[in-house]
Formats: sequence, C-alpha cells, structure tokens
Amino acid sequence: MVYYHKNSAFSGSVDGETKYGIVKATDNTISIDDAADTNYCVDANMVATAIGGSSNCDATKTRYNCNNGICTLVAALPVCDLATAGETTCDASLSTITSTLCVKADNSAIFESTPTACADKAADYEDGNYYIFKCTDGKTCSKVTDASTLTASDQLYIYKFTSTTAGDGTTTVSLDQQKDISYFTATKLLHCDSDGRCALVTTATPTDYYYVNVAATGLTDSLYQCTGSGTVTCTAITAEDNKNYLDATDSKNVIHCTTADLCTSAAGSTTAGQAYIDSRETGGKQLNVITCNSDGCTSSTGITTGQVYIDAIQDNSKNPNVITCTAAGCTSGAGSTTDGQAYIDATDKDNGYKKVIKCTGGTCASEAGSTTAGQAYIDAIQSGGQNPNVIICTATGCTSSPGSNTYTDAITNGNTITCEAGNCASTGG
Repeated sequence: MVYYHKNSAFSGSVDGETKYGIVKATDNTISIDDAADTNYCVDANMVATAIGGSSNCDATKTRYNCNNGICTLVAALPVCDLATAGETTCDASLSTITSTLCVKADNSAIFESTPTACADKAADYEDGNYYIFKCTDGKTCSKVTDASTLTASDQLYIYKFTSTTAGDGTTTVSLDQQKDISYFTATKLLHCDSDGRCALVTTATPTDYYYVNVAATGLTDSLYQCTGSGTVTCTAITAEDNKNYLDATDSKNVIHCTTADLCTSAAGSTTAGQAYIDSRETGGKQLNVITCNSDGCTSSTGITTGQVYIDAIQDNSKNPNVITCTAAGCTSGAGSTTDGQAYIDATDKDNGYKKVIKCTGGTCASEAGSTTAGQAYIDAIQSGGQNPNVIICTATGCTSSPGSNTYTDAITNGNTITCEAGNCASTGG
C-alpha cells in the first residue's frame, strides 16, 4: 500500500491527502491495482492483506476499504456478530475480539464481547441519544460515561442510537456513526472528521465563528460559541429563524438556522453576486455580510454606498431577494423586477464595480454591465419612494448618478428610460 501526497504523480486521481492505494508489480512495472475492491488489513510495513467486508484486523493491523485500488481508513467500532456454535466471544470473522463493544456489520445491533460471553447490549441505550465510545487500541472499545475524563489523545467515535418498535412488538435498532459533526457534552467539545474519527477539541476558533451541535433539541442549544486553548469553554447561543453564521469546523461552509431544521451547515454559495447577512451583531446591528469563494467564506462590513448583494438564501430554488446595507445594518428584501431597473453588484468592488444585478422571473443574478454608448439602467435603490438615479457602465466600472436625460434601456429591447421630476421609468416605443 502507498500513501498519496498532494505532490505525488498519482495525486490527480484522488480527492484529498487522506487516501491510500493498493499497488501491484508486474514485469518491473508498478501500478495501482484497480481490481482491489474490498477491505484490507495493513501492517506497520504497509503490507496489505485482503479480508472480507465484515471482517476485522488483528491488533497489529489497520483496516482500509478500497475501491478500484484507492483506499480510505476504516475508523469505526469493531464489526462482530453473535457467537457461533462452540464459541464464547462474539464472532469477528478473521480475528478474535474480547473485552470490547462491537457492532453488527449493518449497524443493526451492538454487542459486548468478553472472554466468556457475547451479549446483546441494545437495552443499555436509549432511542435518539448520542453515545461516545473510546477505543484504546482500535479493537478494545467501551462506552464513555464521564466525558470530563477525556483527553486530546483519546481515540473516539460517536454513534446515534435509534430504536423502533413495530405494531407487532418487533423492535429494530440502528447505530448511525456520526461524521463531520460537532458534539457537546456538559464539559467537552468533540469534533468528528469525515472518516468518523472523533477527538477532543483543545483549541477553539476565533469568536466570530460558531459550531453546530448535532444533538440539538431546539434553537436554544443548536449553536455554540467556543473560546480558549488547552481548555476550551463553550457557550450555547440561542439561534433565531433565518440566521447565518460562519462555520468553525469548515471555512467553506455557512451555518443557516431555521425553526424547522434548527442549525445546519452547508457549502457557502460561490455564485457571482451572492452573499449572506452575518447574524453576528455589533452594537445590536447586523453590519456584516458573509461572502464565499474557492478559498472559503469570510465576513466583512457590508458596503453602504448604494451597491447591493444577492441574498444567497434561496426560496423554492430561486434567489428573489437582495441585501442592502446602511449604517443601521444589513437587511434583505425582494429585488425589484420593474422594467429597466437593476443594482450595482457590491461583490464586484475589487474589480471596479463592473457588474450589475438584475431580477427577473423571481430570481436575481449578476452579469457584466452593458458598456454600449447611450444605454443605462434605472438604479432600483429608491429615494423618497422614487427612482431618481440611473446606472451607466463604462470600461472602468458602473456608477449611479441622478438621471437627467433620455437613455436606451440596457435590459429591455426597444424600451426607453426617461427621467422626469426626480423619477426615472422605462417605457416601450
């Protein structure tokens, strides 16, 4: 088995650096074995031995799952089943496990294997609860009953236990391993990576970032803010409906909170013109917006000089709203769909404001402003209930100023924009 580094010759064939590959040698040629489609036990010398899908490795080896020769670490409780005839410990296929908790291959049961018995332990768990498990060598695992004893070096996994009883009295259970989540106990913050490995968090991110609690019961405990290094202290933040926050565990994600779904984290929109109102307040005001690009999401003071952002929060898969920021804060409202009206795109500041935002058909989108001589847009930002300004774009950027002439409508073919008595309107003919 070989390890993929981002600078290796094979790096283009894998996603990320936490991948490994099974290699084969034939006639002095070394290549990835794309026929490797099973689990492998790998020893300290990176020698891989194929095993069955529900088998474990002995204590000196580590288990990997491979698909077309590309492998990922299997990080989970040991796999087992009830003892077979003539055996006392739980059946773990190619290896023997004792003195450990283990789960069935399909996660439909949890057992405790001891030197003298294999016992179903489902009765020790409650429906809907999350449980932390600590493994001392990858094969000897126990349920954590006192989270205050956990240390940064502990090998941990978190499972959610679900129990369902049918009308005939039959009970089925499942153990769902938690991945890419944060979990809070009374005294500890744990984070689980995408491969299922969990660890105690010992250094919190800056205070303008937040953590989503996977075990939340409502908006009052769905969001946490943490501080400290060595010893991390976390405080529950009462989230509100339709609010957005930076994600402490993934710089490319934005946390969105709603009454229906509580707080969830997802990749932030990198669509041109789109942003989120940062719900973190300064002096009781929401003055910042969150913008995202390929490098991640950041929060900055919203632009207050007449430009707007497209609200990245969708309604029925559309983006009908725009975000306007003033000294009083940033607010979201329906984008104007009136003929001829548009906005200057605030996210294009570094490029000289060369884009405009148009809202049609229930959605708003950013595009390059027309630089055709004589064409203009009505600035949708109102003053006193009227639209006195027009947006004119040149090679150096788009600017808004009071309209004083007749212009060719840059949006609607055949329309003319006329500005009279402090108001500009687009008409046909």
